[in-house]
Amino acid sequence: MRWLALALIFLTLGVVMAKGGESGAAVAPVGTAGTVAHSGIRHVALHLPAAAEGHDTANEPSDNSDAASDTEPDWQIVTVKSGDSLARMLAREGVSHATVHRLVTSSEHGERLSRLRPGENIRIAFNEDEQLTQLVHEVSLERELRFERNGDGFVSELVEEPLERRLEHASGTIRGSLVEAGRAAGMGLPLTLNLANIFAWDIDFALDLRRGDRFHVIYEALYKDGEYVRDGNVIAAEFINDGRVHRALRYTDPTGETDYYSPDGNSVRSAFLRAPVEYTRITSTFGPRRHPKLHTMRNHNGVDYAAPTGTPVRATGDGRIVRRGWHGGYGRTVIIQHGERYNTLYAHMSRFHPDRGVGARVQQGDIVGYVGQSGLATGPHVHYEFLIDNTHRDPQTVELPSGDPVDPEHRDHFVASTALLTAQLDTLRRTFAVAQP
Repeated sequence: MRWLALALIFLTLGVVMAKGGESGAAVAPVGTAGTVAHSGIRHVALHLPAAAEGHDTANEPSDNSDAASDTEPDWQIVTVKSGDSLARMLAREGVSHATVHRLVTSSEHGERLSRLRPGENIRIAFNEDEQLTQLVHEVSLERELRFERNGDGFVSELVEEPLERRLEHASGTIRGSLVEAGRAAGMGLPLTLNLANIFAWDIDFALDLRRGDRFHVIYEALYKDGEYVRDGNVIAAEFINDGRVHRALRYTDPTGETDYYSPDGNSVRSAFLRAPVEYTRITSTFGPRRHPKLHTMRNHNGVDYAAPTGTPVRATGDGRIVRRGWHGGYGRTVIIQHGERYNTLYAHMSRFHPDRGVGARVQQGDIVGYVGQSGLATGPHVHYEFLIDNTHRDPQTVELPSGDPVDPEHRDHFVASTALLTAQLDTLRRTFAVAQP
């Protein structure tokens, strides 16, 4: 009865995902909201049935363990060692060179076996005459390359085996850093970074975080053969920063385009990121200050982000590099022009990205250089400036142009697809507040 009670609890969360969440397919939640979230615990929202992943289960045979045991081959697992060739590793298992030659040359995908890497495993099976009958190579977590004896040769096929997706949720409170709060909420580092990247347009996680800020996230957990593999996409999230509520809902429109939007259909992505480096600290803000080397009062026209030397510096928006080189006290500097009105500047770098010189087009997030302390700098950091119509503006407070909203033609589809996710976030917020000491 315990499993039945747990199933009823999980079903109350009522989030069901349609096929292909990781690849950008639409999410179609179904059911009723209602669950309790506790910080520090990973919660399974719903175990997805095969039909939810788009499989036709109508004609699938019933479970028959006796029949399965009669037909399932006795597999052996062979691990690729350093310096191994396919012939060498199979020879250790008694497979002749002639058989290996037929395996590679008579099947469509045979040449792929020449690209095995040390540490990878293959599964092999033999018949009663000790002839190799089957070989399976796991190309990735979701793809297997299968070979089967056919007369004197072999046939092969590349089989897609999508990972099982389960929706889980986590909630947390900021006590120190976001990474610490994510860990306390049972979230791995990649998931925590994914959450931060979604809200990077509105929240500078080096400067804006406040003790007591809260977050709630509904996300995919990926499983294979019942074993947890890794976390997938964030499906919906809320971040309450200094009393301001930010929400993001993953939505795929009927044309297949996927992005994150606020509940009113506006893109959560702005034309610019708030900061050019990830997860660092501010050493100097915008405004008047005493220069640390010149010891004179002057206006600081940007923000300084301290980070270890070599940390990637990323373009905060799409544009074209109009200047790259040594720029007086700024040291190694890149200036990017974004359309007619906007420019950004990145200074004190240790080196530039070798493939992005003057005239190169860059997209938001592209690496343009690496943190250093060239020029008049007292320590490794990047100095970042944001200009509108050639006038310096505070990168931390300037109002940034937003991305494209949901297409008006898809508005009804968006509302129907995301309404329950919004309700789920409401529920997570309420229950988390009740659970706090």
